[in-house]
Amino acid sequence: MKLQRLNPYPLYPLTIILVILAVLLIAPGEKDLFFSAVNKGFKTKELQLEEVEAKAKALFKKALNEKDLKKKEKLYLELLKLWPSYAPAYNNLADTYERMGRYKEAIKNYEIAKDLAPHAPYPYFGLGDVYFKLGNYKLAITYYEKGLKIEPNDKASLERLKLSRILTTKILFPFDSYRLTEEAKEQLKIIAEALSSPELKNCVFEIQGHTDSIGPAGYNLRLSLRRAETVKKFLIERCQINKNRLTVKGYGEDRPIATNGTKEGRERNRRVEVSKLTRTKKGI
Repeated sequence: MKLQRLNPYPLYPLTIILVILAVLLIAPGEKDLFFSAVNKGFKTKELQLEEVEAKAKALFKKALNEKDLKKKEKLYLELLKLWPSYAPAYNNLADTYERMGRYKEAIKNYEIAKDLAPHAPYPYFGLGDVYFKLGNYKLAITYYEKGLKIEPNDKASLERLKLSRILTTKILFPFDSYRLTEEAKEQLKIIAEALSSPELKNCVFEIQGHTDSIGPAGYNLRLSLRRAETVKKFLIERCQINKNRLTVKGYGEDRPIATNGTKEGRERNRRVEVSKLTRTKKGI
């Protein structure tokens, strides 16, 4: 949850330039009347802006203190009608949607906040959090890294970035094998620690098996499933991960991440990945 506090941006009327140009063209005897009219117009405009800003600030403060998420949403939407370029309101509206589980709307509003205030870390952290919850760890990494360049000491984002990097680890297998190497076993121990973290302890994951394209497709499909089952067994028996949190699926050769035309590419394709499911299971 990344809330942005009130930090309004000043508004600068651009009509000053036009006023200067107009003054140069006015006869001396008419300048007093002109300046009187101009001053009156500026005062009226300034008064209107002050009223709008005061009302927007009041709505922002009220929204920050509101506990009911639906009411909070309504207050931020009302504020943005008054001040449609106010980045903190978009950021906090996105945070509200995130807590409501309305992730598409959260992403949309974090993106608007990011574009309006590209040097603020909170929209990046917010986007990272949404993609982390959705299990899209690659995008989560991208946004956490951008936010941490601006605010490098955000503890929650640093921890989620660490977990995201762990969960994008590929467990590689030798050719035509579903046995775990010693390196793979060490990687799985680290993954198991991540799965047991407070952030992820109630989440369900799909263990996805893959192969290169050498051999019949049917054989590769069975091999990929055996690889996934081997990883699941290790996580349950050696790492004490609850079996109800893990499902397995074999994808055969259908989802390569590298070319199968080279030895190096085929090595990368012989893998197992851990993918978060957006649901939970009872009994965890």
